[in-house]
Amino acid sequence: MTQQHKANILLVDDNEMNLNLLERILDGLNENLICASCGDQALVEIAKNDFAVILLDVRMPGMNGFEVASAIRNGERNQATPIVFLTGHEGSLDSALKGYSAGAVDYLIKPCEPAIIKSKVRVFVDLYRMKEKIARQNQLEKEIELEKKNARELAKLNQALERSNQVLTQLAYSASHDLSEPLRTVNSCLQMLERKFGSEFNAEIREYLAFAVRGTQRMQALLQDVLSYSELSTKPLNMQPVNSADALNAAIVSLNDLVGESGAQIEARPLPVVLASPAQLAKVFEILIHNAIKYCDTTPSIRISAQKQDGFWKFAVADNGVGIEPEYLQHLFKLFKRMHGPGKNRGSGIGLASCELIVHSHGGVISVDSKPGKGSVFCFTIPVDQG
Repeated sequence: MTQQHKANILLVDDNEMNLNLLERILDGLNENLICASCGDQALVEIAKNDFAVILLDVRMPGMNGFEVASAIRNGERNQATPIVFLTGHEGSLDSALKGYSAGAVDYLIKPCEPAIIKSKVRVFVDLYRMKEKIARQNQLEKEIELEKKNARELAKLNQALERSNQVLTQLAYSASHDLSEPLRTVNSCLQMLERKFGSEFNAEIREYLAFAVRGTQRMQALLQDVLSYSELSTKPLNMQPVNSADALNAAIVSLNDLVGESGAQIEARPLPVVLASPAQLAKVFEILIHNAIKYCDTTPSIRISAQKQDGFWKFAVADNGVGIEPEYLQHLFKLFKRMHGPGKNRGSGIGLASCELIVHSHGGVISVDSKPGKGSVFCFTIPVDQG
């Protein structure tokens, strides 16, 4: 059970004996008793602390009890704190009314029965704690309502974002699909021209024709990459236990021609079984190995490994390629951002974005450590299958 904090009780009297007596009477309540010997000292304490109740002597030099009570009621702190007036003189009705009009909730004549004082103070402390509890409950209810409101707004934003993503994905798919057909027609016509009339063209025309063919082929490849990226966002994951070594082998088979032409050496350490989409995991390996071969000035050497780390399998694909310049690292996994500047190996900027999309959909993250001329190490994580 949480221990409740002590309530502050202010005792104000210019007579030290009276203060000591009040302290002895109230000591059994186990609350925090604060004493003041004059009105000015009392106001200093009131400005610093919140009080459950104030026991205030009426007749004091300087500021009397009525003046202190009036200052409390007109101040910024403890305006609603109960004030109990104590006086050693028989008070008239007018005196009592003056005390109540100054903000008192009770008016006692000294000497007071200790049990009565203790009982009254205990009631005010209980009321203070009840008031605090209600304030905390009200604050908690406000916070809960604010959280509910924020959750509703977030749900609306997520729904709007999902609808927007669906529209954009469908638009990208439709645009890529619709543009592919006329590109195939243009490419076919260019190739037909080259076959039928190529011998009649001079070298300059043939060069222009070849340039146009390569341009349409690059555009077809880009549109195919956009289609593939769009499908990643729309197709179900089909999660199942997958031997990641099988996914790696499937990727290598799909890159068989490129691996053979480059003479790439691919070494894989023992790889785990993970909960994943077989096709998408193979796609990640395929893209990373393809890039490792593509961006290498010597015989490619690629090493694949995995280790368990903090509830995830961390895969690493290391190569001996040309590395990546620092200015390209920050946006490397963003759509249409490329690993290198203009050149013969310039990619579409979709492959690594696809890797990030796949890895994120599996609950992991992807990163790269690379230095120009020193190769690259791409790492991605997949949660350990708890099943």
